[in-house]
Amino acid sequence: KIDVLKIDIDSFDCSILREVLTWVDTSVIVLETNPLVPPPIKFARQYHPDDDLRHGHYGCSLAYQQKLLSPRYQLLVHSEDDVVFVHSRLTEFLEATQLRMPASVIPWTTHPLR
Repeated sequence: KIDVLKIDIDSFDCSILREVLTWVDTSVIVLETNPLVPPPIKFARQYHPDDDLRHGHYGCSLAYQQKLLSPRYQLLVHSEDDVVFVHSRLTEFLEATQLRMPASVIPWTTHPLR
């Protein structure tokens, strides 16, 4: 078990995240998000051994991250390039401290994710 997991490798971040979460229990996840792919579009660059990472979009979209992590993790904060998700077991504590989930930094983060 670890407290905070951060993944920011400018490539197949969500593929790595999915694999790591099969082995690790973490309380907080910090990810880079691709700001060029707004909700509700779900996008994730997948690993391929022939991908030289020089072309195309990188990482994954907020909507894809939400689909991958929900309901186990809840979105806490979203900035233009990064997101913070917290494990659902922490939401009651955070709500008791008057912190609303998600604490949006950019208005379109409140767009319903499908």
